[in-house]
Amino acid sequence: METGKKTGVLKLSVICIFILAVTVLAYWQVGGHEFIIFDDAQYVTDNPNVMPGITLEGISWAFSSSDRSYWHPLAWLSHMIDCQLFGLNPGLHHLMNLSFHVLNGILLFLALRMMTGSYWRSAFAACLFALHPVIVATVAWIAERKNLLSTSFWFLAMIAYVKYVRRPGMPMYLLVLSLFALGLLAKPMLVTLPFVLLLLDYWPLKRFEFAIGKGGKNKEAGLNIRYQGTNPQRIILEKIPLLIFSVISIAFSSYSIHVMGKMISSDIVPMALRIENALVSYMVYLGKFFLPVNLTFFYPYPTGI
Repeated sequence: METGKKTGVLKLSVICIFILAVTVLAYWQVGGHEFIIFDDAQYVTDNPNVMPGITLEGISWAFSSSDRSYWHPLAWLSHMIDCQLFGLNPGLHHLMNLSFHVLNGILLFLALRMMTGSYWRSAFAACLFALHPVIVATVAWIAERKNLLSTSFWFLAMIAYVKYVRRPGMPMYLLVLSLFALGLLAKPMLVTLPFVLLLLDYWPLKRFEFAIGKGGKNKEAGLNIRYQGTNPQRIILEKIPLLIFSVISIAFSSYSIHVMGKMISSDIVPMALRIENALVSYMVYLGKFFLPVNLTFFYPYPTGI
């Protein structure tokens, strides 16, 4: 047993070091890049609340401001810490982005390994995440720190959730809730996490499964749901506090967008076009996963679908 545990630790260490090495090798050049004029100025170089570093006024502004379209105070604090440590040296800001991306690749590997028990398939998925060209804009664009930071809390929340499922208890559940809340404070894109956790309940955690009954004597026909030792009400109820956090985050984001006047008028982009674009974008992004061409950091609404 002791030998097996040592072998497992060795595998984990080697794979984590490999993920770190290949990610740094792919992205190290960003340390020589500059700020860009698209959003970097508003987020860092021309922002009087961020440039001085960590100050009481800056912290108050981060939590009370709806600047830059939506509310993400932890992202502001992250940029303030960079300015406190590195001034306006763009290379070091870029390398901090890279550090978060390396961390996220390792966290994803650990989360997948915990859920599936597979080392190598989890390592492959984590490397694919770390090196896929679709991710480049997020890593190499200083203003996208919010993506990287919120992803860190997303993966940490998944790891905590797996631990909670394996050994249920209020302390671990509160940790899941706290990490989720911190992720929302970094960027509200985490609002879908409760639904992702429900998917994880199905696979790979297998808290429930679908079974198709063929009917016959004393047998029910149709689709049935079987629960693996978990009360079905519990699976739903434990998501409700997370959903409440999501609703609050959506409300804050909607309010901040409205206050900033960033809400796109339906006269400019009709609702029908928004729905069409959303449906098509799902397929387009799926296509870019397999064939990552014609990538950019900004995808404006098309004039038509």
